Amino acid sequence: MKTYNKHIEWKTESVNTETGEVIETKKTVTVKTNTDDFYFIFIEAIGYMIGVSNGTELQVLSVLCINAEFNKGVCLLTSNRRKEFCEQLGITPNSFGVCLARLSKRGLITNNAGNIEINPICFWKGSIEERNKLLKNNKLEISIKFKTQ
Repeated sequence: MKTYNKHIEWKTESVNTETGEVIETKKTVTVKTNTDDFYFIFIEAIGYMIGVSNGTELQVLSVLCINAEFNKGVCLLTSNRRKEFCEQLGITPNSFGVCLARLSKRGLITNNAGNIEINPICFWKGSIEERNKLLKNNKLEISIKFKTQ
């Protein structure tokens, strides 16, 4: 499990009511973050997301990404886990299955008999180095097409 420090900086402004002077305050906080808790979304693959307007599909995709195995991109979907995800999201098992089918059709996931493989071109939970190795080993590439009118 890898951790890193994230620096968060923000500025606030206030006005001294007696002098009218604008006082700017700058604060910086360092937060230690566990990389297992996050997943990456790769913007260059946003084409895969076109058409995913259903909020439930995005919720299902998020829960799969969050629960994916670190540096593997696979979420084991047992019947108990499926039930847990449905309860967590407040949806029926049927709705969950429909969302999986739609996400699969869009190329965002692959369902291999309960092993949900999340498309590493779009989403990744793990190190960038491992993602790059996986992409190279599987000869995956990113292709973006633009259409002008």
